[in-house]
Amino acid sequence: MSKTVEQVGRMDWTGNIVPANWFKTLKFDSGKPHVNAIIILSDIVYWYRPTEIRDENTGQLKGFKKKFKADKLQRGYAAFAEQFGLTKRQVKEAMDFLENERNVITREFRTVDTEAGKLNNVLFIDLNVEKLHEVTYSPTYPILRSNVGGSYDETDHPPTLERGTNTKITTEITTKNPSSLDQGDIGAHEMDVEPPSKPKEQGDGMPITVPGVQEEISPAQMLAKIEEHYLMRHGRMGFCVSPKDAERIANVIKSGIPFESIIEGIDIAFDTKVPEYEGDTIRNFEYCAQAIRRHHYEKMQRAKVRQDLERFNPDEAPAKPTGSTKPYIGGKKGYKNQRKDELPPLIREQMERQQRMAADEFNPSARKASAEDTDEKKRRVQELLKEMGEVKA
Repeated sequence: MSKTVEQVGRMDWTGNIVPANWFKTLKFDSGKPHVNAIIILSDIVYWYRPTEIRDENTGQLKGFKKKFKADKLQRGYAAFAEQFGLTKRQVKEAMDFLENERNVITREFRTVDTEAGKLNNVLFIDLNVEKLHEVTYSPTYPILRSNVGGSYDETDHPPTLERGTNTKITTEITTKNPSSLDQGDIGAHEMDVEPPSKPKEQGDGMPITVPGVQEEISPAQMLAKIEEHYLMRHGRMGFCVSPKDAERIANVIKSGIPFESIIEGIDIAFDTKVPEYEGDTIRNFEYCAQAIRRHHYEKMQRAKVRQDLERFNPDEAPAKPTGSTKPYIGGKKGYKNQRKDELPPLIREQMERQQRMAADEFNPSARKASAEDTDEKKRRVQELLKEMGEVKA
């Protein structure tokens, strides 16, 4: 036995255990292992592994006890996400896989009474021991061959030193369209890279962010992101929204409001909420839905105004009114019906007077002439009054 093996054998190993068979039984439809589900399942199994109880004096085994307090393991999505460096959406998708496709776990959401009050939608997790035994000990291992100087899993394609690739390193600039190349133009291990039109997906279903390409998310992913943001602003990370709130969020998505506007509307709802009394908070998503629709409407109106300003050309003359501007007399007897584009004479005269007054403010000579004209009119009025005997000389 080597020295390294001997030293490692002296270490006391504790923590999660990952059976190698899980990489064969917990797979995507593409055949790749669901690593996130494997990691989370290993941690759940750790919490369900009993702890030994030994006598302090004799050291004899007295029994076993569980590691958690309740009848089932209580851990939220946020706890798993923080422990393993995942997002809450990745944790939820992994648990959906373990529960719905492999039936290894079961989830239950309860209402728990605490010193701070009642907490809704608290996640409790249980194990299906029969399915756990099946995915752990099912005979899915391939045949092992040990006569080649070592052991490896024999597959349809044995490991080789040469690997195929979809790209080649070159300094040449090509103008060919990869979709129009013939089969003879493409080698076995080299081809030009086709510019991606949308984010590609890995084997685990997670989208790859391509530089210069906007990320596209499905309605289900949008629903999960909105729920996560709403719970974060509500201070309820690790919980789930109620079925009614989930339906309200889905209705907002179906209305065609963009994802960014929905997130902005949620932030506006929480930032502008003024509590009227102690404990006055946003009770459900309907309050946010109204803020989202109002924010989206105002955003669309602002965008429309900007478009109108961009199309506006101050050098162009205003369009001349078409049709007759003469008033139309008709209808009931004695009723004079004017066209809507014809202003009443009094209003038109008032507008013209205001325009002249505004022009005189910027014309000192015109303002001086107007003042002299006013004095001349006053003098003539006084003369007329004297002649009529109303004013004593």
